[in-house]
Amino acid sequence: MKDFNKYEIAFNKMVIDKKLQVFNKLSNVSKTEAKLEVGQKVTFTNEDGCVFPGHKILGFTEPFYEGGGCVYLDYDCYWFPAKVESLTIE
Repeated sequence: MKDFNKYEIAFNKMVIDKKLQVFNKLSNVSKTEAKLEVGQKVTFTNEDGCVFPGHKILGFTEPFYEGGGCVYLDYDCYWFPAKVESLTIE
């Protein structure tokens, strides 16, 4: 059985409740050289330069707000997609 953390559970509920179309690979939503997919561990760096390692990618959506975030992570802002350029593959 897969071990879900509280952010994954909340994310999956949000996807169902909001009927979001979520993809398993970044290449499904963006033409990019980055090879990101669900389950990979990444380090997230916020706009202030604070670094947060050890987060798992939960899914990808089309960028839908100004700023272009499209990567959902298992962290306390699971509902707010991160920008690809703020991530480093671990």
